[in-house]
Amino acid sequence: MTKRRAKTLCCWLVASTAYPSLIFAATNATSPELGTVDVRAERPPIALTGILGERLPIAEAPVQVTGYLLADDLPPGSQRLATALQRDASVGENYATTGYYENFTVRGFTLDRGSAYRINGFVVPAEFHIPLDNMESVEILKGVGGLHGGQVSAGGTINFVTRRPLNVRAVGLEVDGHGGSLVTGEVGRALSEPTGIGVRLTAAHGELHPAQAGADGRRDMAGISLDIRTSLNFKVLADVIAQRRTQPAVPGFQLLGGTTLPDSSVRDLNINRQPWSRPVENNGVMAGLRGEWKLSEQLRARMGVAQTTAHINDNLATPWGCNTAPLEYFCGNGDYVLYKYHATERRATQHAESSLHLDTATGPLAHALTLGVERIERQVRQSDFYSSTSYDAFGNALSGNLATTGQPLVDPGGSGTNLAPTKAVQRAAYLADRVTWGSFRVFASARAVTIDQQPSGIREQHVLPQLALSWMFSPNQQLYASWARGLEFGSEAPLTAANAGSLLAPRLTKQTEVGWKGSRAGFGWSAALFQMERPYEYTKPSGSSWAGLGDYVRGGQQNNHGMDISWHSPEQRGFRLEGSQAYIRAVASGSGAFDGVQIQNVPRFSSFVRATAQVPNVHGLETYVDWIARGERNARRDGSVSVPGYQLFNLGVTWKIQLVGQSAVAAFAIRNATDRRYWRDVGEAYSADLLFPGEGRSVAASIRINL
Repeated sequence: MTKRRAKTLCCWLVASTAYPSLIFAATNATSPELGTVDVRAERPPIALTGILGERLPIAEAPVQVTGYLLADDLPPGSQRLATALQRDASVGENYATTGYYENFTVRGFTLDRGSAYRINGFVVPAEFHIPLDNMESVEILKGVGGLHGGQVSAGGTINFVTRRPLNVRAVGLEVDGHGGSLVTGEVGRALSEPTGIGVRLTAAHGELHPAQAGADGRRDMAGISLDIRTSLNFKVLADVIAQRRTQPAVPGFQLLGGTTLPDSSVRDLNINRQPWSRPVENNGVMAGLRGEWKLSEQLRARMGVAQTTAHINDNLATPWGCNTAPLEYFCGNGDYVLYKYHATERRATQHAESSLHLDTATGPLAHALTLGVERIERQVRQSDFYSSTSYDAFGNALSGNLATTGQPLVDPGGSGTNLAPTKAVQRAAYLADRVTWGSFRVFASARAVTIDQQPSGIREQHVLPQLALSWMFSPNQQLYASWARGLEFGSEAPLTAANAGSLLAPRLTKQTEVGWKGSRAGFGWSAALFQMERPYEYTKPSGSSWAGLGDYVRGGQQNNHGMDISWHSPEQRGFRLEGSQAYIRAVASGSGAFDGVQIQNVPRFSSFVRATAQVPNVHGLETYVDWIARGERNARRDGSVSVPGYQLFNLGVTWKIQLVGQSAVAAFAIRNATDRRYWRDVGEAYSADLLFPGEGRSVAASIRINL
């Protein structure tokens, strides 16, 4: 029976990944429900966790992975992904604007929207607004992840883990100081033993009211998680998430004349506030199914398939450039050209995977072998696409001014066109082995990847090796060194370049890293020194484009090296600390254009520290203070303009109480308590250098009642 099942699985191999979609929930969850006999009893026979797709805790993996609980630790007013990820100092925002889907950098590299974001290990398009209402935790794998993620950004991947079925009935209410609200409800039944079905339903409705006028919206989400066990050796995990979201996007700003920062008073302005602009509508559905088998004491397998689709309707007023040179920036007096932008988009990702895991031994060496294949396909269709403005008799485009953003302007109209659909497919097969000899471990893997991109006709094949050596010099500490090659998609030439719209071929990346992980007397830490490289892509400073620039080319190398650490202290007398710090020097070399300049929007130093204290003599009352610090960042690629660093303080209170005979958790939070004015994001996106101001002081309160 075992041999027949193994042969059947080999024939079914259509995709693979070694990424640990449920690591954090399995190894670090602290809620009382997760400690019950039911949860412990259901996992060991078939749960496949670990950084190589087998049982290996994060603390023992020779890579940097940080994980944070979201279900219990997310303060009120924290529904944006940027808020959930700010606890990792190596993560930065990169076009994470209000009302739109968000994007980020990790270790100074911008994440690829089509491959770097995951739910339960399955790739999802970044344009799918990932809701946090039914997420248990988030995992951030830093650096080149050729084995764990396939073709992804050099920065790494971000994986969100859904909440699994438990016996739960709860409702929640959250309100904020701008009039926004969030209502949530959960009901679930834990997986029974030895066989049965566990189910968890989550629903949420949010009224979105940001600080900027004219940007109110709403969203509705529903999610279901199923755990199905037909025997002690077979289990299916299924998830479906659906969300409807409509909200006007708040555009970013640009440098005045290309040299001067706008005044901080623009913080609450919304240039998209025109009578003819419309909200961005984003409707998405994610469905994932994974099966896990225990074929024998040594052989295990898993198989999964997922489909995620985002339907987006953009229709907004967006500012960009000036009528006088330099055309690609706002005018020096605060004027800007206003465009009417529209597109109807469908962005879909299919991810199929399958892998076999074998534990065996050769003499004194213990092997943990993983063999797998996978297929990831991303499709993009854009119809009725236009970006138009109107011109006067002198040839000047429709313009507004930062001092009069509320003044209605004429509707430029527009005639749309259907763009050619694009498709990117990556097929991969990999083999990995973890060899253990006493206190030493060797990780070796090779991933063969084939990339097809249409309609460009780009097709490439690469073998991505990864090698690591770790030494567990004590039961709770290890040193490791690793080397890896990766592959990521090439960029599209921006509109300002002479070859606008051209798609560059995929580019190889590499990383060397040494790290130290451990815990002692309740103090835990994970630290790494890294050096990362990838080919540098840039627009030549002069040429024949309408903006006076040249071609968008690849030349030289981008070199990011530095250190990141995360740590937490033991709890003493109700007080504990946790934090994350990152130092990143990110520069180009060999380009002949921007060598030696810190990469745009990447601070040299970032830090997050949280202090938590239980209030004496008040049962269940806990307070916290967050200290967030970011260093100076360049707002232009050439480094001629920079924004100053900043420090923020967040305050909060959480109180576990009894309410109408039921247990409840009440929370109150103040973000940016000192009302600091700062620029949170000054990256390059959508053919422009964009500036996004940070949010001012805000308050929010919530209550969750367990029925």
